[in-house]
Amino acid sequence: MLTKYIKIGLLFLLGVAALSAQADPWQGFIIKNRTVGNQANYRLLQFDNSQTQQTVTINVVQLNNNSYSAEIVDQKPFFDFLSFKRVYETTRENNAFLGVNGGYFTPNNTPLGLVILNGKRISSLSSSNLLSGLLLIDNQGQVKLVWSKTTYQQARYALQAGPFLIQPNGNFVLKTSNQISRRTAVALTDNSLLIISSSPVSLYNLGHFLVNYPNLFGADKINTALNLDGGSSAAMTVFFPNHNPLIIPEILPVRNALIFRLH
Repeated sequence: MLTKYIKIGLLFLLGVAALSAQADPWQGFIIKNRTVGNQANYRLLQFDNSQTQQTVTINVVQLNNNSYSAEIVDQKPFFDFLSFKRVYETTRENNAFLGVNGGYFTPNNTPLGLVILNGKRISSLSSSNLLSGLLLIDNQGQVKLVWSKTTYQQARYALQAGPFLIQPNGNFVLKTSNQISRRTAVALTDNSLLIISSSPVSLYNLGHFLVNYPNLFGADKINTALNLDGGSSAAMTVFFPNHNPLIIPEILPVRNALIFRLH
């Protein structure tokens, strides 16, 4: 009988250990929450990992559908590091509420992948597996995130980027990675668009946060999410109506910016 209880006890402990091993080491918090009328919401999030002691901070702006107009702005090739235009300046000069860096580009500032500006294609579609998604902006300024093979000819603006953090079919298939970098991403919910700027984090963990903690981002579920250029290109500017602006500057110049005006 004693042996039986010992076996039961061991099985219980093993079960607890298995559950602990499967438990998510990440824990998320809302550090700051700011509403902008009935059009937008800003949140500063923090995720802490109890195993690695890593901390990730995420600035996220939630734009309600039909409350914004998006545009891609070409910041033009620059000649030296003293003359390039910053995302902050582009956002301010276009009287926009929000601006972030856009897509990838080569060392000589040529865009990588499809870019359409106001109906004019300035860069062709790439077959790269990395650039698996398209950010499309329609004539009403609303954003769609689709596979790069999707028809795009009707878009007013388009930007090819990737990879998908959450695929258009809702699948999360990124592999675990230890490669961390500053990130810029866009995501869609049923009724809003999320613009995301993070401190150094792996693509896998950023996708993990979006899939498993959508409520922290202001949503019941995040349907799809696309990674934009990041690292030294990552930038975000938010001009709050009654507060100082949030300015996360890019370290190196970026070719184009994605800006948003509120209706």
